[in-house]
Amino acid sequence: MYQPAEVLRYVSDHAVLVVLLGGITLLCNFVYFGEAARLGFRDRCAPMALWGTAIFLAHDGNYLLDYGKWFNTYDHWFPKLFWVALCVTFTFELVFFSQIVRFGRAEFAPALSQRMWTLYCVGAVAAGVIGWAIVKRVLDDDLYLVSFMVTILLCGPSSMPIMMRRGTRRGFSPLEFGAFTVMALGFAVTTQLFSASFHNLTWILLSAAAVGYGLVMIRTVVALPPYRPTEVSAPAMSLLD
Repeated sequence: MYQPAEVLRYVSDHAVLVVLLGGITLLCNFVYFGEAARLGFRDRCAPMALWGTAIFLAHDGNYLLDYGKWFNTYDHWFPKLFWVALCVTFTFELVFFSQIVRFGRAEFAPALSQRMWTLYCVGAVAAGVIGWAIVKRVLDDDLYLVSFMVTILLCGPSSMPIMMRRGTRRGFSPLEFGAFTVMALGFAVTTQLFSASFHNLTWILLSAAAVGYGLVMIRTVVALPPYRPTEVSAPAMSLLD
């Protein structure tokens, strides 16, 4: 879809603009993930769907494992900084996974024992890794620019059904989806500057869908009543109880 050398040449020639836009995008990503993790602990619930977390772990983990490509093959500051940023997002995703294992069984699979639910969650991540490996082989996306926008878009379907089923703001907040929307918009604008390869209808529609999903989730969560637990929750079980 794009030529990595062309993108990195643009980045080098417009470093201040790229750092500014990219910094805003990543800051919003951290706020979005940080708020999701905070609410997961506060409300003792899964912050997003298991399948979404499995895909995010596979995607970001793959980028981190490609350390040699970013620091030796390309040896460019942009993918190096992106690698450091994904260390942060990957850590958040591990937190999300632990919250899903710890709190999610009662909501998503009450008929399973905690041991079986834990094994199911581990299997879901393994399936995500295998699925991502297959998709990555067919993508012409060496810098992970396309796949990053796809994972942004998947955040909406990973959260919206849970939000609607709960019927309250349990695990969600306007700040969370406000940060998500700015993140999607920031990345969409940044990629438009990288290369003319991103000036196509498919990419514009993909970007618009991600931003639109964010706006819909803001509107939805604002309309929902606050979450007020009616009783004190029992202590969470250990992962293997």
